[in-house]
Amino acid sequence: MIIVLKRFCVGEADVLARVYGYGGIMNLYIKDGYEPSNKFFGVFEPFNIMEITYYQQGEFIIPQDIRKIERLSFLARNYDSFLWMCSIADFILNYIKFFEATIFNKTAEYLKFVPSKYSRYSTFIKFIFEIIEILGITPAFLSEEREGNSIYMKDGSINEKGDYKISMSAINVMRKIYRTSKVERIKVEKDIYREITEFLKRYIEFHIS
Repeated sequence: MIIVLKRFCVGEADVLARVYGYGGIMNLYIKDGYEPSNKFFGVFEPFNIMEITYYQQGEFIIPQDIRKIERLSFLARNYDSFLWMCSIADFILNYIKFFEATIFNKTAEYLKFVPSKYSRYSTFIKFIFEIIEILGITPAFLSEEREGNSIYMKDGSINEKGDYKISMSAINVMRKIYRTSKVERIKVEKDIYREITEFLKRYIEFHIS
């Protein structure tokens, strides 16, 4: 099984797709993939999930046949939906290099669920929390009650050894999102969202680098 994360045109009519599957992040190549006569024309659209057979050729995988396909590309029916699905795909592309079935399933789940504008920020943060929980690097401050805005990046706890400063407002919002199952009820302001996602980016990079 693979999820198409991005697709590019190379040359005059060839397709290069970045996909997530059993080999982790892989480069899939289709010669003349943009030609209507090609049997894979219109198949490797971003966000589609499929079961394929393929063979390896250098740094590329070459598809042979499609056994099953779920065309989630159709869900990107408007600009907001497209942006949402891109944010999920970009996160996986940037931070997940190995295959893990639970991450694959969680990615598919969130691609299929397009939140409202009101809850888009909180839902994306919840997605990140669920992924880092699978990775086993959940920040300690999410489940502790200690006050402070200095985070120790090694375990995500709040203490005087902290090497990352973040506002208490951002910490409180993250705790609310992490602890609730009704994330759609939490509205996150844009400046807080940026502060949170910048911290999570730094935190994940610290642990996977």
